[in-house]
Amino acid sequence: MLIYRSDGSAVAITAGEWLEYLDLARQHGWMPTGTSRPAVTLDVDREPQQDRDWSAAYAPACGQVVRREDARQLSIALERAEKNPKANRMCRSLSSLIHALSSGPVLLGDGDEPLRRETVASPTYEYANQTQSGD
Repeated sequence: MLIYRSDGSAVAITAGEWLEYLDLARQHGWMPTGTSRPAVTLDVDREPQQDRDWSAAYAPACGQVVRREDARQLSIALERAEKNPKANRMCRSLSSLIHALSSGPVLLGDGDEPLRRETVASPTYEYANQTQSGD
């Protein structure tokens, strides 16, 4: 999966690593506030999110947005967890993930190849920045 920053850069991690990091962050004091509904459907194989109730889930990645303050709190918890030997073994990209989250909001995307920067930085991030204080 890819975690996109508002500048269009992305951090690639596996979906399993993301779930482990969410759990690790909870263990280190992060209190999830939920994600914002995707602005648009990013996957033609999934039904449009706008037509369903939004669960505010962090997984699976489908274009949802982790708001600025939630991303910041997640990064703080992961910084605390970084001292944990288990975290150091989990993923080589923990520091990159912490950096991406600390500047939130971030968009959670499915896949392993980042979109072109101009594609990511357009309507989705306008939406993310508009919803950073709530839905």
